[in-house]
Order: sequence, then C-alpha cells, then structure tokens
Amino acid sequence: MGEVLRLEGVRVRYRVRVRTPGWRARSRQIEAVAGVDLSIAEGETYALVGESGSGKTTIAMAVAGLVPVSEGRLSIDGTAVQGLPSDQAAALRRNVVMLFQDAVGSLSPRLTVRSLIAEALRLRGMAGREHDAECRRLLSLVGLRKDVMQYYPHQLSGGQARRVGIARALALEPKLILADEPTAGLDVSVQGEV
Repeated sequence: MGEVLRLEGVRVRYRVRVRTPGWRARSRQIEAVAGVDLSIAEGETYALVGESGSGKTTIAMAVAGLVPVSEGRLSIDGTAVQGLPSDQAAALRRNVVMLFQDAVGSLSPRLTVRSLIAEALRLRGMAGREHDAECRRLLSLVGLRKDVMQYYPHQLSGGQARRVGIARALALEPKLILADEPTAGLDVSVQGEV
C-alpha cells in the first residue's frame, strides 16, 4: 500500500490585526501549526489528538488546500503540492475530502439529501440515470433509510447530517477523508455508530 499523505516540517502562520492601547491597530503573525511531521498510508486510520486550539483543524484545512502552508513540505500521493501550478494542485486534492465539524452547516440548505449526494456523483463522472441507485446504496452504507433522500438538511438530526456528509464524501471515492471532530455534538450512542 502506498503513502497517501506526508507532512514534513509543516508550519502554518496567520497574520492577524490586534488593537493596542490607544486603539491603534497593528498586525502580527501567529504560528498556528509549528513543524508537523506525519505520514498516512492507504487504508490507514490516523487520529490527530490535541487540546482545543492546538492546530488540528488548521492541519486538515492545509491538507485540503483551504489555508496555505507557510513552510515545510506537504505531499499527496507522493507529489509535493507546494510549487505546483494551481490546476495540478487542485487535481491532486480531488483525492482529499473534508468532513467539517458542523455537520448541518456544511450541507447546502437549498438541496435535498439526494441532490447533495448526486452533486458528488456528478463530480466523479457518474451518469445521472445511476444517481438514485447509488444514493440509496451510500445511504444504506451509513445506516440511513432511502426516504432520507427527500429531506433537506434542516430536517435531519445531527447524527443523520453527519452520516449524509460521510455518504457524500464516500460518493467521491477519495483516497483520503479528513474528519474534523466527526462525533462532536452527537449523543454517545450515535458517536459509537459514526
């Protein structure tokens, strides 16, 4: 099995504006991630554990391409992302899917569950006539009934929304799923199932 992700000395810095006495605004740099090294192989589950504010989400967002890496090397499928033209970096990142902490908020409120999953299937290149059968299969895989396909995100419980997010992620057939606190806000029985 090959290596899906490697981080070597990865640092992420943010520039923030702070108010000083006298209401003068200054800019300063905050290091959110300081020199992270890790490697994840295909088929492996990797848990990143740390205190709140320690940079776990920032690392996931850097891997997904949502925040830039300030220093170090980030490789997906053996290819370093830094320095690649944006279209090539985007092509590499198509193998990476992020599940956000806010399960309901990360789903478009205007789309039904079927449409949310079908959108991912279209991105994967699946023909429209196959969408319903694949939606049912994916929902079953995550423990949801097929009638959930007609629901909108606001009609879902937290656990159902999380499962829809997982089904949507699986629809893309990614090599890497980044789950940011996938059981946050769920009751204990649902946490175990997820």
